[in-house]
Amino acid sequence: MLETLLQNSQLNKTEVEKFLEVYSHYKVGKWIYPGAMYRMTNISIVKIYGALNILEQKKMVKSYFEIICEECKHTTTQIYESFDNIPQEYFCDNCGHKGNTVDGAILIYKVIRDE
Repeated sequence: MLETLLQNSQLNKTEVEKFLEVYSHYKVGKWIYPGAMYRMTNISIVKIYGALNILEQKKMVKSYFEIICEECKHTTTQIYESFDNIPQEYFCDNCGHKGNTVDGAILIYKVIRDE
């Protein structure tokens, strides 16, 4: 089923296989970091976001914004469902940096449904 969904993505056949191999390790409730998928598959980040967007349209995953500290690159553990809900500033408990949340926001996904 997932292979059929991803036929409409920018992924070629080999990339679909790589993507699905990595995706198969994510269970309901787990977070998917597109950057990690890139490192594991070597598929371009644009194509990975495109494939995850297709899965989101089919209610397989849901996108969220996570705030990463610009200074130390650690997560602030602040996750938001909507860009509109993100406050203007964040404080990093790890290094004490206070920054602009928009600059530290990354798009991540949560698996909400199995095949």
